[in-house]
Amino acid sequence: MESIENSDKDKGNNSNMDHNQSKSFNFVLKQMKNNKTGQYKYFDKLTDVLLSFQLFPFLKEDEIRSYGCLNIKFYNGFMRYCKRRFDSLIPQYNININNNECINQNELYEQKDDKGHYIKFGLFKVYHYSLFGENLWTWRDDKRYWEKKQVENSILNKEVYNLLQVCWVDVNQTITHVFYGKYKLYLNHCICNIYKSMLKLKVLLDGVTIFERDYPSQEEKDKCRERHIKNNEEDKKDDNNKPGYVMRGRLGRFRGLRIPMRFQHQEVKSKRVDKDFITDIDIPYDVNMDKNKGHTITVRFDHNEGSWKHGWMIDAFILEKII
Repeated sequence: MESIENSDKDKGNNSNMDHNQSKSFNFVLKQMKNNKTGQYKYFDKLTDVLLSFQLFPFLKEDEIRSYGCLNIKFYNGFMRYCKRRFDSLIPQYNININNNECINQNELYEQKDDKGHYIKFGLFKVYHYSLFGENLWTWRDDKRYWEKKQVENSILNKEVYNLLQVCWVDVNQTITHVFYGKYKLYLNHCICNIYKSMLKLKVLLDGVTIFERDYPSQEEKDKCRERHIKNNEEDKKDDNNKPGYVMRGRLGRFRGLRIPMRFQHQEVKSKRVDKDFITDIDIPYDVNMDKNKGHTITVRFDHNEGSWKHGWMIDAFILEKII
């Protein structure tokens, strides 16, 4: 039997959305072949309802795709299941989609109710992307304090906000239509040049703080500086076609990289933002909210003290549902 059709679309960017293997489903059923012997064979005793709506929800995506390659009955059951499930996602998440368009896996869809909220659907995963730059905060449009900057790995290849200097920080973003379940929260950012613990990071569920800590931590800073120093050295090698300078030292060691003391507070020329894990979120079921528009998640940054802050690039937070 033919394998389930999937099309790889080259997006031509370096974003953190990981959607370069987008699979499009046209939900066309294949015609069952007549059994000459008249006897049941393989999976013929399984009903369409059992396959489509009672079996597939318990299987992983790669398992379903493998079974779909074995038998036309499995394939058709898979198509019915996908179409019914994906059709239900359109009103549930209130996404911006044409009337006759089907949801494609790993494509981003704009959520109608929230600014800067985009959603990507897998067979058994949901990814929420929330762009801070599409919300308002204090001094955001004042070029003395913030500037827009084109960097690598930004969501949707949009410009990110780079902090030049400011005392007061209240960068925040809120999304709706988040339904019960287990999630992982990530930030797409660069913290190479901002001092540790300058900000307070809060995560709120339906207006109630569920996570709070100083931001960034020293470990986060070291990790960010490590990859960006390494990236800069690789760029130098490419530009000069010769080995770049390898830094050595005793202090600031992180994951095998030794950052010498003289580089501990030296500004790193960063041209990219990267995705870092922040925390797990477990949203309990609430019949009133989950039957309607779901829960709200807010990610908020506040100033931790009154000194001047600089050297921070913030793009988006990513909420990944774990199933």
